[in-house]
Amino acid sequence: MMVAHEENKSIAKKYAAELEELFKKDPDAAVRSVNKLRILAGNEIAEGSEYRIIPITIYNTVGKFYPYLSRENKDLCLTQILDFLDKTDSGMPGWRDEKYGLSYVQRMYTWYIKEPLLLADIALACRDYWPGLHQGEEVIDMYKLEPSNIELLLTKTGTFRQDLIDSDFIVGFSLLRSDCWKHGDVYASKANPKFLDRMVKATCYMILAPARTDEIFAKDVKWLKEHLPKKIHKRIDKYKSEKDWTRIEFREPKHYVVISPHLVSSGDNVLSTEVDYSTL
Repeated sequence: MMVAHEENKSIAKKYAAELEELFKKDPDAAVRSVNKLRILAGNEIAEGSEYRIIPITIYNTVGKFYPYLSRENKDLCLTQILDFLDKTDSGMPGWRDEKYGLSYVQRMYTWYIKEPLLLADIALACRDYWPGLHQGEEVIDMYKLEPSNIELLLTKTGTFRQDLIDSDFIVGFSLLRSDCWKHGDVYASKANPKFLDRMVKATCYMILAPARTDEIFAKDVKWLKEHLPKKIHKRIDKYKSEKDWTRIEFREPKHYVVISPHLVSSGDNVLSTEVDYSTL
């Protein structure tokens, strides 16, 4: 089984490298090839061996380029990812992990998505796929994190060590939130500035996009500033007015529609108008 796992890792890396080169040369072609390369890689693995590493590796390669894509190309990537996650979710009805009660998609797939803007868009399109902050809480507890040892998790450039972290966004978001860790200002001062910027942007999008009235929007901005370090409040003010999040939203049964931007009319059919912070 270990041999098969290592072989699958090699296959995943091979196709991820092909996708990465395609993104560098022709982003439009790359976004159309996400599912194709995932399927080709899957066809090469041994029958009955672990498949998850293929889509996880492919989607994290998408994540490397996702922040720099046009909104149209982001959504083209996103629809391919959602299509796979939907089919996976439909094939594992009722599955829940014993520790947190997460669905198969939450625990086995989105738990491993690293790029903040990609995971935020997945969560906005289908809130059921957001895996929560359990991973961040585990890391804080496992390493007994304090301001004095936070650098255990970080490289010299302030990014997370990939041998210790599954999802950079989940762990980073957890470290920033005062209800998860009391020293968010310390992490914000040590985090890679570009990653921190994307993380704040993704957080603003994920919290603020569902708001459908000015009152709810103001309440959500207040929540952000109450729970995130003062050091990043200027970034919150910067990104709270941006609307570059996905317009794709889940609709029953298992299909998505494009919704209008923030502050739609009260007569529009929307799934929710307010974020339940306890689920984030």
